[in-house]
Amino acid sequence: MLNSMQLTKWSHHLWEALLPNGGVAIDATCGGGYDTLFLARKAKYVLAYDIQKEAIETTRRRLEEAGLCNVDLHLACHSTIDTPAHLIVYNLGYLPGSDKTVATQFTTTMQSLQKALELLLPGGAISIMCYDGHDVGKIETEAVMDWAKNLSRAGWAVYLHRLWNTELGPKTLLIQKLHRRANKIERSADKAFATSL
Repeated sequence: MLNSMQLTKWSHHLWEALLPNGGVAIDATCGGGYDTLFLARKAKYVLAYDIQKEAIETTRRRLEEAGLCNVDLHLACHSTIDTPAHLIVYNLGYLPGSDKTVATQFTTTMQSLQKALELLLPGGAISIMCYDGHDVGKIETEAVMDWAKNLSRAGWAVYLHRLWNTELGPKTLLIQKLHRRANKIERSADKAFATSL
């Protein structure tokens, strides 16, 4: 069965194709720091956010162990992102192994995603992993899916990856900002999607 770890690897495959060397990335929900670490190995500069001190400290230790110093950590809500970037990633829900009552909420998530649209550089992408296996996550996932479905096709390409024969389970959205010279980038995303199936 498709699980969050498999989806994470799949997402990393896409990010590798979409994030330019020397690019800027935002990890809007750094959690255990695995995504931040992956991004920091390719990006020139990464900004990572989380509302939990435990998540920030875990991420800091992971980066120090890897000898990486190109990440700016913010103990703050993902709705406060404010830097233009090539790639903005979200892993919604709660921090595994921690207090499950502390989780991302659809109100601040939607604020953050709206900001992400404005901050994203041409040809850039937003990656969102959603979990609907709990009540808060279900509300958040429905809000994110409805929002993404209604983005203009003239400016955005929206891809959805999920296990099709079940209603529950993690889902990943990739939202790509289009521009007149985005054909090469679109082909990169299409190729990445095709080879990950």
